[in-house]
Amino acid sequence: MGTPGQTFTILLDKASSYLWVNSIKCNSQASMLHTLFNPQKASTYSSKGQTMSEACGAGSLTMVIGHNTVLVGGLKITKQKIGLSLNEPGSYFDRSV
Repeated sequence: MGTPGQTFTILLDKASSYLWVNSIKCNSQASMLHTLFNPQKASTYSSKGQTMSEACGAGSLTMVIGHNTVLVGGLKITKQKIGLSLNEPGSYFDRSV
């Protein structure tokens, strides 16, 4: 994700309409267990600072909405809407992949 690329393992969640990633903006316990996206190192990332919260499984997530270039399986998507994690409360997101 981003330019230059930052690599992540992702789990696709059919219940969520956002592609969200763990970010350096998050200081929850769960974010310490995963690779973190650094938007400051991505020239293709943009955001107006809009935040939102979303229930996911047994947990919830607070994120800042932005756009970035995403490469998935050779498919390049420009200006993909993404959510960067700000808070991942509880233990639901502690699972590492």
